[in-house]
Parts: sequence; structure tokens; C-alpha cells
Amino acid sequence: MENKTLEELSLEYYEGAEFQKQLIEKNRLKLSAARKSGDKTEELRLTKLITVLYSQRRELLDTAAKLKHYYKFSGVSIK
Repeated sequence: MENKTLEELSLEYYEGAEFQKQLIEKNRLKLSAARKSGDKTEELRLTKLITVLYSQRRELLDTAAKLKHYYKFSGVSIK
């Protein structure tokens, strides 16, 4: 098991958020196609999926920022 710094972990979370962004974009294109075709079931499914993906992305970004700036806000000084 590899030990990682908080900075390295934060970068992994930022990468995860970027992946979520790509998934959101891909599914927004599918949503647009579903709307054009009038497929209400697929439109509803994709709308719910995109909502979940946005929520996950926000959590990833929040965690990444907390890890990146942990020592700034914790009151711990590093020398």
C-alpha cells in the first residue's frame, strides 16, 4: 500500500471530478437526443443520472479542496 501526501490525494480527487465532468457532458448529449426523439422515459432517466453525477462531482471537488488546503485551515503549522 502506497502512502500518499494530502496534495497527491487531492490531485486524485480533482482527476475524479474531471472524469465526472466528462460523464456529465456525454450524458447531456444523450439527454438532448432523447428530448429531440421524444423519449420521455430516457429523458427522465438521464436527467436523474446527470443530477447524481453533478452531486458526486461537487463532493469530489469539496474533498479535493479540503485535502489540498488542510493545513491552512487546521491551525497546524508545518516547518
